[in-house]
Amino acid sequence: MKRRPFRAASLLLAAASIGLAAPLDEGLARPAAPTKVQVKITARACKLSRKRVAPGKITFVIANKSRVPHSLAVAGKRSKLVKPRKKRSFQVRFPKPGRYLYTCRPKRKAPGMKVKRGTLVVVKAVTGPPAPPPPPGGPPPPPAPGPPPAPPPPPGPPPPPAQHRIGVRTVGGLGEFYDRQTGLTYVPRGSVFVRRRLNETPTGQFVFSSSTFAVGAYSSTAAESALTAMSAESYDAVRIFLDVTCRSGCLTDGVFSDNLSRAYLANVADFMRRAKAHGISVLLATEALPYGSIYEAEASAGRGPSFGAENALYLTTSGADAYRHFWTALLQDLNSLGAPLDDVWGYEIAAEQFFRDNAAPLNLGSGLVTTGNGSTYDMAVAGQKQLMMDENLAWWAGRVRSAILAVDSTALVSIGFLWPKTPNPARGGDSRVVRARPAIDSSALDFFDLHLDPGVELTFPQYMENYELTTPAVKPVVLGEFGAYKFAYPTPPDAERILRSVESDSCPYGIDGWVHWSWDTTEFGTGEQPFWEGTAGGSLIDQALGPRLRPDPCAAVPGSGNLALGKPVTASTEDPTAPATRAVDGLMANWWSSGGYPDQWIDIDLGAPASIARVRLFVSQYPDGATTHKILTRATTGDPWDLQYTFTGSTVDNQVLEYAPPSVWTSVRYVRVETTAGVSWVAWKEIELYAP
Repeated sequence: MKRRPFRAASLLLAAASIGLAAPLDEGLARPAAPTKVQVKITARACKLSRKRVAPGKITFVIANKSRVPHSLAVAGKRSKLVKPRKKRSFQVRFPKPGRYLYTCRPKRKAPGMKVKRGTLVVVKAVTGPPAPPPPPGGPPPPPAPGPPPAPPPPPGPPPPPAQHRIGVRTVGGLGEFYDRQTGLTYVPRGSVFVRRRLNETPTGQFVFSSSTFAVGAYSSTAAESALTAMSAESYDAVRIFLDVTCRSGCLTDGVFSDNLSRAYLANVADFMRRAKAHGISVLLATEALPYGSIYEAEASAGRGPSFGAENALYLTTSGADAYRHFWTALLQDLNSLGAPLDDVWGYEIAAEQFFRDNAAPLNLGSGLVTTGNGSTYDMAVAGQKQLMMDENLAWWAGRVRSAILAVDSTALVSIGFLWPKTPNPARGGDSRVVRARPAIDSSALDFFDLHLDPGVELTFPQYMENYELTTPAVKPVVLGEFGAYKFAYPTPPDAERILRSVESDSCPYGIDGWVHWSWDTTEFGTGEQPFWEGTAGGSLIDQALGPRLRPDPCAAVPGSGNLALGKPVTASTEDPTAPATRAVDGLMANWWSSGGYPDQWIDIDLGAPASIARVRLFVSQYPDGATTHKILTRATTGDPWDLQYTFTGSTVDNQVLEYAPPSVWTSVRYVRVETTAGVSWVAWKEIELYAP
């Protein structure tokens, strides 16, 4: 999934202090006397003696052990301030079951003081029906005691999951997906279905992340509509994410011993049932362990001087066990809720796996490190560091897969990767370290999911070189996330063409399936570059990539018609790190920079006379401000330049300037883009010229 910035949201904080979640049970029962709940407030905690109570009056006995006056707020009511080392009673009526957020708030900020939050669960009280009124003439004599009724048999465990429909078999020495019921080859053609929003984490941070199945946010109507449309286009796969970041409403729920919310998982199960009804298999992915859960705490136990950040997840026994325990509990819960696990195409145990090169042990220059697989590696040797990552990722993946198969024996288990940074330089300044090919070749996982962003910083062959997939892998490999940035592809037709090209370009590399980003996602956080949603332009992208209109994903895609692509260029000057050739390389993360202010120019030699019907200039500029750019043409080097058009006005970075002349320019071989006024060094991300 995509990159996520943080920002504050005071509105959510205010709402969280008095929020009431959806009722767990509509039955009502009141105890005869108020229930007492002891509340102990310290500088860092607010603990309740019991967190599950019956409806009715609750008397909170608040004991303030901190050095600052505090108040307790719950269900829209707030107590008076309780002085340090004092107690106060506070009574609230809870008329019906539900989940009620409570807040212990200090009167003023002080070192070490913070707002403390939690959840009180009001459950249905178990009571018998009211006694009938006595008959006239007094009560009847008591009946003779009979034998006590036999206790009901304890509920048995749910049946094991049914056999998964999708499996992997070997044909001609290579693995392929197939349908176990029909025996036919299964070719995953699908889309990502995700909703995103600003979520508050259990530690009070805010992150823009997925919330597709969050309690109170999940829409079964929207899910049904999307799945119906996918089915109509003959899609057979959908990739979804578990929502793990938010404080409440997402996957984590401390009410349950396994910390997994049944209300949340019921929404996931609902989506899975709907997908199965439409003949669409589900790829279920997690981006992290659930925030604030026992699994996150278990994984954190492996962190320390030798293992930091995400490295501790994949290099320690604690990290592996945390994922094993999480997936075991998750699948047991989904199965007990009746989720059709047989419809799952695969479980993706990490949506995008990576190590961190700025965290231990990768940032160590010396010393020996013993990792979860029992091997010891020398941090003074670069090759030993890479071997450590390769071997431990295979070890980690095997342990997690074994835990999954112990619960769901016919499941396929996968992992996702973002593209590696070498040998073609990519993701400059990014501390995430990725290498996929050793896991593909040596791990026990069943298939692999690769991600890429076309047209941004690498060509498709370069992406495959970085993935070390210049030769096909034995096991199935899919492109499980590829999308078109709006800044790189200004219109839905541009995006649709490049995404079709990704599919066709991938076939010679042995790619076995495709899942594009995304079906209809339009939510992006501050600082994120938005992608085109598949429903844009009248669902142009969703339809163009679907099997109904494009049964052969390997069919060649006509070129874009950009006459300037890859043509020879010269410029008034160029920064050595950003040569002029970058203005016509088709990659939006590259740009030509003149290294100077106006006047500057760049010439493109089309190689032969051509007709031009449209010009597009992709702006690279900082700061924003007024600019003037002239388009000039000529037929030969001996001809004078003809001024064809002038762009003038305020421009910003990533803007696209486009001009289509009333009549086509003919007999043009040379095109000059000259900047005569501007507020920054002259630069272009891309220059495109189109024939009629």
